[in-house]
Amino acid sequence: MKVAVILVSAGRGRRLGLNIDKPFVNLGGKPLLFYSIETFLKIDRYIEQIIVVCRRKYFSLIKREFSSPKITLTKGGRRRQDSVYLGLNAVKEGIEYVIIHDGARPFIKEEKVKEIVNYLRKGYPGVTLGLPENDCLKVIERGAIKK
Repeated sequence: MKVAVILVSAGRGRRLGLNIDKPFVNLGGKPLLFYSIETFLKIDRYIEQIIVVCRRKYFSLIKREFSSPKITLTKGGRRRQDSVYLGLNAVKEGIEYVIIHDGARPFIKEEKVKEIVNYLRKGYPGVTLGLPENDCLKVIERGAIKK
């Protein structure tokens, strides 16, 4: 089974108020995106290609950190769906499945990716990864928790 991963990483992250694209914000000494690239590189058995969709100004940074022939860099689009489309256009011949992941979400677990691939191997035509929400929302009235 041959799988490609598209890491959509062209988002500007304007709501953050920073002058850097969200996937390239530093966390623990490296850009958020690098955590995902490292995870997908570890899954050597299935992942044939990792397509990083981002602005050209980040190409040299990625090339400097990663020398893997599995990594393909392609320019992002104006909107997320444009970037996904450009990533799909960069998929190599012979790839059977594509995983699309947000480059600003650094904590994808290797086990979860393997679960996705296992469902695909069982014949499911498409798989979506969803995890239970851990955040707790509270309604407060007059300084007290109402619900």
